[in-house]
Amino acid sequence: MGRVPSLRGLPRASRGPAREPRRSARYPNCSRRHRASVSSSDGLNSFPLAAWIDQVIKRLLDKTHCTLDHEVVGDRSAKAALFDAFAEVAKALSSGRRAEIVDLLDQGERSVEEISGEIGQSVANTSHHLRAMARAGILTTRREGTRIFYRLASDRVAEAWAALRDVAAEHVAGIERLAEAYMGDRGGIETVGRAELSARIRRGEATLLDVRPVEEYRSGHIAGARSAPISELRQHLRALPDDVEVVAYCRGPYCVYADEAVRELTRMGFRARRLTDGYPEWKRAGLPVSAGSPRKSR
Repeated sequence: MGRVPSLRGLPRASRGPAREPRRSARYPNCSRRHRASVSSSDGLNSFPLAAWIDQVIKRLLDKTHCTLDHEVVGDRSAKAALFDAFAEVAKALSSGRRAEIVDLLDQGERSVEEISGEIGQSVANTSHHLRAMARAGILTTRREGTRIFYRLASDRVAEAWAALRDVAAEHVAGIERLAEAYMGDRGGIETVGRAELSARIRRGEATLLDVRPVEEYRSGHIAGARSAPISELRQHLRALPDDVEVVAYCRGPYCVYADEAVRELTRMGFRARRLTDGYPEWKRAGLPVSAGSPRKSR
């Protein structure tokens, strides 16, 4: 029996009529070829997320292949693209350094150089992280001369980070050991919650110290707090009253500055505690905050 001759290389007309693209049984207005071409990952690394979404929608609703009617609602590739877009926010936080960046920017906007110094990365590496996070829509920027400043796109970004951090603390084995390795033994550190501290401040029963860097104090601080950066704490001790409790706070529950301040204050004979969490949580709870430069100590 002879071999069947190959049709490769013959003109289309010699091969017989072209076959129509197969239609989906569920979505007859969409060819399978078109639906398969809508890749939910095309371009994600090279475009801002919003621009990528625009591209995907245009391809999904290309009138030459699909019509926007009840037959395409529930399309599998559209659902995949939607959930890929959701996941981009999680991917934007998929590095410890990026989580640090969100934690830092929750205190207020910072320049690329300042962020680089805080997270211990080169300016080039820091810029790479920041651009990826901005593409995902969780950071925004402004330019001042040659410097670029980044901030969180909204408070919801900080809320997402706080929820991620709390889930890890509750469900990931070993988080507390890692925290202790970083922050030291916290057995002797007494804490106070937001509700109790708010009441004590109103009654004049506590002196509140913001031990974050002064730039963060200027961006926003708990109303009535004094700026006493941890590196300058000893310079402020003489101005502290010795007849009321001193409460220190910083960036959040895993910020080491407040723990260091409480240890130092206790050694110097003050009654001292730290706020359970930090300024961002206080602000999100709707408690009184203020902004501006600290007053000079007398």
